[in-house]
Amino acid sequence: LENVVNKLEELPHNYAGAVTGYEDVVDGEVNPQPGYDGRITYKDLTRDMYNRIGGLSILTFRADILGEIGLHDENIINSTDLDFYLQILEEYDLYGIDEVLCRRFKHTESVSMNAELVARGEKTIISKYGDKLTPENRAKRRYNRAIALAELGKMQKASEAFRQCIRD
Repeated sequence: LENVVNKLEELPHNYAGAVTGYEDVVDGEVNPQPGYDGRITYKDLTRDMYNRIGGLSILTFRADILGEIGLHDENIINSTDLDFYLQILEEYDLYGIDEVLCRRFKHTESVSMNAELVARGEKTIISKYGDKLTPENRAKRRYNRAIALAELGKMQKASEAFRQCIRD
């Protein structure tokens, strides 16, 4: 945390916060995820950089920006981190620190592993930001939704979501 705070103190105020590298721990297996190095913009995130910067556990942001951008959309249960990043990046930039400074533990009961919540979250992100995402990113979100629907046994809805991926 000290490394991140020191970096934020060096940066101009148009940087709302910083993200770091992290390790995902799933069933005892550690998977390091290197961080991004340097400036991160709204355009970067809509081009699918989200896969490189991960969830909110790796974000440290300036406290005063919450008053300006507000809290995340409470209607979004899955992908709240992506929604919050996009809210921040509409007004500010983020800074990536290419150093693993966080360890995230995932388990089968976590929101990101719950197919119902993934399907709803991806649908909400697509409807809220679909026109701002690149076609590739939009297709990937539809694909994630389709996989989640298939896991739930909702094959007709999954099939339509897959078709939408291809149309994108």
